[in-house]
Amino acid sequence: MPDDDWTKDPDWSIDPFPAEVAPSLLNSADIIRYAERGCLVQPFSRDRLNPATYTIRFLGTLYSWAQEENTRRPSKTAIVENEPVRLHANSITYLETKEVFRLPQYIAARFNLHIRHVHRGILLGTGPLVDPGFGGPLLVPLHNLTANDYDVIGGDNLLWVEFTKLTTNDYWKRDQANLTDSRPRDLVTFPAAKQGLKAHQYFAKAEVGSRGVVSAFKGELASSQRNARAASDSAKKAATTVRNLTIGGTLGIVVAVGTLLFSAYTLFQNNSEMAGGIHERLDRIEREAGLLPPACSAPAGAAVHCQETGAVDQPSTDDSDAETSNDPDDAPAEPRSAQSRSAPASP
Repeated sequence: MPDDDWTKDPDWSIDPFPAEVAPSLLNSADIIRYAERGCLVQPFSRDRLNPATYTIRFLGTLYSWAQEENTRRPSKTAIVENEPVRLHANSITYLETKEVFRLPQYIAARFNLHIRHVHRGILLGTGPLVDPGFGGPLLVPLHNLTANDYDVIGGDNLLWVEFTKLTTNDYWKRDQANLTDSRPRDLVTFPAAKQGLKAHQYFAKAEVGSRGVVSAFKGELASSQRNARAASDSAKKAATTVRNLTIGGTLGIVVAVGTLLFSAYTLFQNNSEMAGGIHERLDRIEREAGLLPPACSAPAGAAVHCQETGAVDQPSTDDSDAETSNDPDDAPAEPRSAQSRSAPASP
């Protein structure tokens, strides 16, 4: 991997093929032309050429931050050829490519994910344009949007890169004798401070630090899982409360109904006893007023003889009594009280 300052290479600012290669999307033959001069991408292999693109393999270093409860743990994994590396569900990982890009001021690059990975639900996290003049490895964000873990084998085809030559400028046509000539004011070049940056430098510039970068989906999923557990616990507590209230309410209803029935029965008994007492008092009053016959009372087993109040004693019709004495003077005198009871009522 070249570690020299790419900006000091003459081909960085002078086009070696100004007439042979027109400003356009480079075909495989023109990619070879520039690559063999040390431009575009290093190390370079013809085996990874396509008609208009160059294949970048899944090799280099992988960076990620694992979410563990409320903390994030950074990890750095060296990718080994033919060894699997797991891209976790709902995660963002960063691949620092093994290849180093060496783009001259007059060629830009675009890259995109191999279609097979796109079909699996893995996407690139940023735009695919690499400005002319860039030098260094690419830091490629890979976002696994799915709920599945995917294993990618070290050395698998990962990216397709295309190279496009910019419209012509006389500054790129000069010869090496004029290498130190000042570039035109309006011709912007890639900033020297952004050349050859490593992954940790990109993260530092982005102020990632220990916070890391975690998929929002994963954060929402973790939050949803916590909320679901809390909701489940609340539902269980509510069910227990409802069950207790139901049992207690049922017992309360039974007790209330029993109390009501007992009260009704007691009230009925009291009313019955009160009604019986009232009837007895009315009977007594009516007897005292002479509206009813007197109450009969006699010893048990004795014949009961009741007379209405004010009844007249009938004279005896026994013949023997009549023969014995026809003289009223001979009759024995009755007690005064008896006479009073037997006296006929005045007409």
